[in-house]
Formats: sequence, structure tokens, C-alpha cells
Amino acid sequence: MFALALPIIIFSRELLALFNGDPAVIEYGRTRILYITSFQILNLTVDILSGSLRGYGNSLAPALIALLGICVTRVIWVFTVFPLHSDYSTLLACYPISWSITATIMLCYYFWFMRVALKRKSGGSTR
Repeated sequence: MFALALPIIIFSRELLALFNGDPAVIEYGRTRILYITSFQILNLTVDILSGSLRGYGNSLAPALIALLGICVTRVIWVFTVFPLHSDYSTLLACYPISWSITATIMLCYYFWFMRVALKRKSGGSTR
């Protein structure tokens, strides 16, 4: 992942200039690239854990965790924090924050689910 992200970050101005030559647009795009690619590992963690849980036949809980952790967090952020500091960076900060919250909850749920699933498989108690 880092091997792909690094060239995108390094050449972000040149890549963005392929789509729009306006320096302001390029700076906004570069800011977005930095926020998204720098924290993409958090999003990958959510996706990997969610996919693993779906592979075990547990699809509802990861979907709800993602919905609440990502969507609801971003909506709350936009209506509470963003009005206090209405700049582009504050708006983009909702991405790593929502990914962090969701990854933490998903990781906790994943380990809880695996512990319960392994006990069930071995015939042990689920408590």
C-alpha cells in the first residue's frame, strides 16, 4: 500500500494538473490526497476485518458497525465540529477520525466474535 501511496503523494501536483491546471484546485486536491492516502491503513483495517467477519457468515454486525462508525461519525462531525472551524482540512479530518473509530470498534468486535466462535467450534461455553 505504501509503495502505491508514496508516488501518488510525491507526484500529486503533476497528477492533479492532468485534470485541472488551476493552482487552487491542485492545492485542494493535494490536501485531500494527503488526508486520504496517509490514513488509508485505517480504512483497510476496517475492510479486512469486515470481510473476514462476513467470511464467517456474520454480515449484519460489521455492516452496522461501518454504518455507525463511518457515516454517523461523519454526519456528527459536519454538524458539530466543522461549523466551529469551517476550513477544508477540518472537513477532511472526518475521514481519519471516522476510520479510527470504526477500526477500533471493528477490531474489538472481531476479537470478541472470534473468541466466541472458537468456543462454539470446540463445544465450550460462550460466556
